[in-house]
Amino acid sequence: MSIILAKVSLLLTLQLAYAGEQGKTLLAFGDSLAAGQLPGFIFRSGEGYNDYLFEHLQQRYGFDSLVDSSCTGDSAANALNATFGLTTCDRESPPFYSFCYFEACLDDVFRPLLEGTSQVDAAERYMMDHPGEVGLITISIGSNDFSDCIFVDNIQACVFAAFPDVSKNLPEILSRLGTFGVPIVGSNTFNPIIAFSLSDDPAIAELGPTTAPLFPIVNGLFEDIYQEFNCSFVDFFAVVNGNIIDEELANVCRKTGMCNEANDGTLELTPELDFTDHQHPNELGYDLIGQAFVDVVDSTHILPTESPTMSSVTFAPTASPPVSLAPIVQPVAPSGKKNKKSGKKHKKSKDSKKS
Repeated sequence: MSIILAKVSLLLTLQLAYAGEQGKTLLAFGDSLAAGQLPGFIFRSGEGYNDYLFEHLQQRYGFDSLVDSSCTGDSAANALNATFGLTTCDRESPPFYSFCYFEACLDDVFRPLLEGTSQVDAAERYMMDHPGEVGLITISIGSNDFSDCIFVDNIQACVFAAFPDVSKNLPEILSRLGTFGVPIVGSNTFNPIIAFSLSDDPAIAELGPTTAPLFPIVNGLFEDIYQEFNCSFVDFFAVVNGNIIDEELANVCRKTGMCNEANDGTLELTPELDFTDHQHPNELGYDLIGQAFVDVVDSTHILPTESPTMSSVTFAPTASPPVSLAPIVQPVAPSGKKNKKSGKKHKKSKDSKKS
């Protein structure tokens, strides 16, 4: 009984802290998109959408810190459950490989979460250890729950088989993070696979039209879940792919590493294409996504510009967060890959500039 009372007391204390003066820390949660991975295995580029958004938050809302809890490779399942006790980062280890957990994932850029903990554990731990400091949470998670489906024979069956887990895990993430009463801005996913239609190999080229009808269905799932939790939302698909079919392929070539557009308008796949890397946005893509986050934050008025009291945010009922959790730390990059830029720091001063 005393343990239960202690948890209730801690939760009430945290809720009071987060209902007071506006926090000035941006907490970035999610996968490699949240981390700002650029094509070329530049894992924490300092040029991601959270970096772009943070500069705006500094200037307009007085934010002073960016805490990046994101983990390259995380699915929604990993974000909740780490690697389910597995000790490798190998794609063959279900549910998906992730670069945050265990010694097998270590290299000199990222430090892993403590063994047996997950990204959501670390985010909760940070907010409990720093009550009232976090003023906004951005989330990009769930794409990796579907990404391996392009490597199987029956893509559609694979995608629909992932729906139940995502429908369970993403709401749990939002419930646990939503306990703290901090505004959350979520996102869906874009379609880099359409670029495969440029391939000279008919089997590969078929991936483009085969997968295209699945993205509205997957994104509908994401959108419904965020709406259920009253979260603001950024449409990655509209930003990267656009809403005009005839322009979609060129948009992907301009905004990701999948393909290139020549001066004469000719489109071609990136030489030596590595989908796990080149699917990510380039600097233009991240800037446009970052501006979309800025537009959502400003237009929805989820952050006060003058009043010290946070806007009211309502979430679905949740359980109390656990008391003993891992501290938030930088995730880990896969071994054997050369990193072209240094890792981004957890904290940025108000006067810092984007690298």
